[in-house]
Amino acid sequence: MIGEGQFRANLSEGFKLLQNLSLAAYRNYWPAVDSATTDLLRSSTTYIEVYSRYINRQAYDFLLDDGSFFFFRRNLGDPTILSYGFFESPYHGVSYTQFASDIGDRDDAWQAYEEYCAQLPTQSHVLPVRYDWSPALYREGAHPAAHLHMGYESDMRLAVDAMLLPLQFVLFVIRHFYVTTWETTASRLNEVARAAGSISDSAVVPQYRQERDHLELRLVAVHHSRTVVQPRHSQNRHR
Repeated sequence: MIGEGQFRANLSEGFKLLQNLSLAAYRNYWPAVDSATTDLLRSSTTYIEVYSRYINRQAYDFLLDDGSFFFFRRNLGDPTILSYGFFESPYHGVSYTQFASDIGDRDDAWQAYEEYCAQLPTQSHVLPVRYDWSPALYREGAHPAAHLHMGYESDMRLAVDAMLLPLQFVLFVIRHFYVTTWETTASRLNEVARAAGSISDSAVVPQYRQERDHLELRLVAVHHSRTVVQPRHSQNRHR
């Protein structure tokens, strides 16, 4: 199991990578995880409503420059021990960096940006994703121990053969939501190659991959025995 110290250190690595890639705007060190906040988030009826409540209640961990955010939860007393989420911004407009540059150095820049976003047209498509590690809820062929939810209010659970660290989930999001950044910069970094190469299926296989589980499409892990391909120009780091 991922220890608290490892979890926190890895969380910092994930945010540092986002900063180095000029994707991060703000890290919230004390996200709201109280029961009242959780109940409020679960009672949301639309994507925009749940997105706004996460922002207003400070229930996220990483806020990105485009208004999207990550949350990371670790709770040993809950059936879902690990839960990592990424919510795309539902609004179509300029990034916070561009907005702040346009209005100048103001103390209320973020508040002004939120007001600006509230008046923007919404994006036609958004795809929130959430990774859960829930071994206590495992049911063969029905509920994978590790799985990925895709979409708002979706019952889809795509099996994942790995207990992911926060940084590894960040890599997944960069690869699929920030493709240009991934292709031109992130995929060339040594720290990205190391994090991806350390993904292991040992926490899942064979205990949580039984007979009927083989009938479904799964996201499989990289085995330690395989050679990790080092990125080209590995000596170049993002500055």
